[in-house]
Amino acid sequence: MTSLESYIEQNQYNIDYQTELSVIDLNEKIIAKMEELKINRVELANRLGVSKAFVTKLLNGNPNMTIKTIISIALALDCQLYQDIYPQGFKVTRRPLYIHANKGYEAFVPVTDEVLDASAA
Repeated sequence: MTSLESYIEQNQYNIDYQTELSVIDLNEKIIAKMEELKINRVELANRLGVSKAFVTKLLNGNPNMTIKTIISIALALDCQLYQDIYPQGFKVTRRPLYIHANKGYEAFVPVTDEVLDASAA
């Protein structure tokens, strides 16, 4: 086991570790959606009614985004927020926080090796 794998195993349920994972995952999804829509930070700031500096701060990993801010970003990208929670030890191959297009749930297909319904775990 590498030192990184050991660190992850020891800290996987630590609040700071989980927060950082979620922030990184969310930011990657926002940036990917911005690239897909060919929207830069200035345009996203305009859609949100905030400064470009504020958007830059958010996308640089601000761990204190509110649900309202996250939903505002999703809506500005013509998306909606989808969340779920899982019991500890439940393994998914993709993080449980998604932004997906408002075109309907048929556009949202989680990628996982396991059932995503946490109640089934």
